[in-house]
Amino acid sequence: MTSPLIALLVASGVWILTLRGRRSLFSGRQSSPEFWWSLTAMVLGIVGPLSSILGISGDASDASVAIRLLPLLLAGGVMFLKSIRLGLRVSLSGGLLIFVFGILAIHYLATPSTISFLSFLIFLPAIFSPAGGYDFEALVHGCRSGIVAGLVLICAAALLAPATLFGPCRLDKCSLWGQALGPYGTGNALGMVVALAGAVSLIAVATWPSFVMIAVSSIIIVDMTSGRSALYSWFFCALIAAAFQISRRVGRRVYVSLAAMSVAAVAIGFTFLNWSDTDFTERGSLWAYARQVIEENPWFGYGSSFWVRDDGLTGVPLNYSTHNWFLEMLVSVGVVGVVALLAAMVSSSVSRFGFSTGVYATALTGFVFAMSVTEVFSAPGRTYLMTGLAVLAFVIGESVSREANGAIMSESQEAVMASNLR
Repeated sequence: MTSPLIALLVASGVWILTLRGRRSLFSGRQSSPEFWWSLTAMVLGIVGPLSSILGISGDASDASVAIRLLPLLLAGGVMFLKSIRLGLRVSLSGGLLIFVFGILAIHYLATPSTISFLSFLIFLPAIFSPAGGYDFEALVHGCRSGIVAGLVLICAAALLAPATLFGPCRLDKCSLWGQALGPYGTGNALGMVVALAGAVSLIAVATWPSFVMIAVSSIIIVDMTSGRSALYSWFFCALIAAAFQISRRVGRRVYVSLAAMSVAAVAIGFTFLNWSDTDFTERGSLWAYARQVIEENPWFGYGSSFWVRDDGLTGVPLNYSTHNWFLEMLVSVGVVGVVALLAAMVSSSVSRFGFSTGVYATALTGFVFAMSVTEVFSAPGRTYLMTGLAVLAFVIGESVSREANGAIMSESQEAVMASNLR
């Protein structure tokens, strides 16, 4: 247990120091609702899987889920009130999201779901935005601070309860350390959120050495969780993040756009390959059944929580989701809803506020797909593992840099200026 614990502490320390740089993580942006919303989204995403590993009680009832999401709901409510005060605006992506939730609402009337309603509330900042845009720097700064806080929590838990946090791997997979961060596969979800945290960190740094330091640190921790889905997701996210860094330096969106679209194509087409029922820890059977029910009602789907509501008479065991973003959305809102949702993502990525926010939103949209090839990480309709990621992608697309010398904005400007000079 000593070796993986030391590796976790060292990797986390390097990650935190690299991400922090010379900046203070908790200064200058605390008064902004955007800062606290993005910080809360990142922290809650890490706390959930961590608490389940530690055996902290938290059932799957609607009331329990609502309580766990309360900080994010409150932070989003403050952002919504700010939008009202500054002039409420519904962008094209926001209007398309309303349409998607409208499809879900029709299904909701037939089979009410508190979780679906909570998902709508969480997406409010993505649907309604202030006319002048959100504070871009505050959102990015909040993400960085939330990731640091999450890593500190993981390290604290490892130091206080190492025997609980580290243990035997699952029989079919293990880390390079011979032990798992999350015994017997309980670290799978944690591995996913760490992979996402690594991806967001990779687009928050300014130099290639910092990029490499965080890439190495994050993959070490992802590997510890022994989650294959987390490893795939981290790899896809790292490709998008590298393309993002290239786009930012040359001042052209094409590189990150191509990377995001390529990963999205993989996520969309992956489950239509000829997998057996036992492939990917029996996800093959879920994908086959999902395709079957989609064919029976392809246009508007069945609503969210389909798998939870299934009576099991089909022989397919109850499961949280289809374990693929595209199939999950087809089951939930059908072809019509999926087309609207994809259009909303594209519209959000083409930010009306310029290159910096647009390229960032494109990377985040790519992360949504990268995290959802063999899982459903973030999407409307349910809370899933980290609903905040999808909301963040839309919110960033409706944000504007408010500081001429802001970290992200100035780096983008310098890249464009350098490119022009050459």
